[in-house]
Amino acid sequence: MKFKKVGNVDINGERWEFGWGDCGMTPNGPAIGKCYYQNRRITINKKYHADCRLSDVVAHEVLHAYIPFANEDFVERFGKTVGDMEKKLSKSIEQERNTHDG
Repeated sequence: MKFKKVGNVDINGERWEFGWGDCGMTPNGPAIGKCYYQNRRITINKKYHADCRLSDVVAHEVLHAYIPFANEDFVERFGKTVGDMEKKLSKSIEQERNTHDG
């Protein structure tokens, strides 16, 4: 399946696209949230790939953009608001960074 754009998000003055695609695809919908959580590449930017070790600012913007497209499994796991999601994601993200940085 080729990339199918579902939205834009402006991050630090640069417009990124996000949507469905081969890279990091999930069975139930857009890949952004789950891939970020699972440390996979994300179908998100102009080249349709972004590293999951995104900065906190980028992560925050991505979550805002992702919410309207979040599937039930994602919402059930992480919550309905950016605040909920960030709290639940931050622990695993921090662990992931420590693993890579160590």
